[in-house]
Amino acid sequence: MGSSASKSEHEAKIWHEELAEMQRIQMERQIELQNMMWERTMALSAARTRDSFVFLTAIGVIVSFASLTTLARTYPKTHLWKILPVGIVFAAGYHFRRAYGHELIDVT
Repeated sequence: MGSSASKSEHEAKIWHEELAEMQRIQMERQIELQNMMWERTMALSAARTRDSFVFLTAIGVIVSFASLTTLARTYPKTHLWKILPVGIVFAAGYHFRRAYGHELIDVT
């Protein structure tokens, strides 16, 4: 009788060890999946930012060209129309840094 009790205790110990190993493996897989989902989310955010940069830059170039030609024709004596590209360059630089620079690291 004594040997059957020690045998069942030994089997229970082995079962608990196997259960703990399975739980550890499951936890590792879950952590890996969470890391993969986070990387995918960050890649999607970077792609979205780069697409918006291209779109906004194209719109900005068209609008700035149209406004510069209009201002140069309507107000040729004043030189205020020469200042307009400064703001556009700063806006494009901000979006460029956000799309391709370290701004993505700042977000995280």
